Amino acid sequence: MDFQESNILFRFDDRHWHIVKFDIHKDYYKISNAISETKAIDFLGILREEKVVMVEIKSFRNHRIENKDRLETGANLLTTEIAQKVRDSIATIVGASRNSTNDLPFWKKTSALLQNSERDIFVIAWVEEDIVPIYKSKLAKSKTSVNVSLLKNKLKWLTPFVLVCNTKHPPLIEGLSVSFLPGA
Repeated sequence: MDFQESNILFRFDDRHWHIVKFDIHKDYYKISNAISETKAIDFLGILREEKVVMVEIKSFRNHRIENKDRLETGANLLTTEIAQKVRDSIATIVGASRNSTNDLPFWKKTSALLQNSERDIFVIAWVEEDIVPIYKSKLAKSKTSVNVSLLKNKLKWLTPFVLVCNTKHPPLIEGLSVSFLPGA
């Protein structure tokens, strides 16, 4: 199944994945309409019927100036925003597993996996930024490390499997390929 988000193509192989575009799903809208300021991750998937994978995409390509504070001094703001989306998404999954009229089997399976301490939960923050000149790449790499540490700390209540990725550093996850759309 293919999804486009922020000029990026995410291709999930149907042989390995059951995936939904979470932030546009009917069950998410039911909650977000009832409780203002509810946030949602971009994708929610079950990999090989055994792992829950939550993906949040942030593309700052060609928008670095207007997001400067958020990316540099506000790294804590960005990690908090992602962690809140994960938290609110879990609440949506639980509610949907009890009351959905749309994808009840998917929600029940996801909810059961979330509750099973023998199963892994992965959170992937897909963060695209402008290409950094070589002389600045060491600084950019250290900022990414800080973001990973901050995000892992905010999500340690849920899982140790937190990744920050992009098209230059994609995760090695079975059945997932990611590329920029033409002209992006």
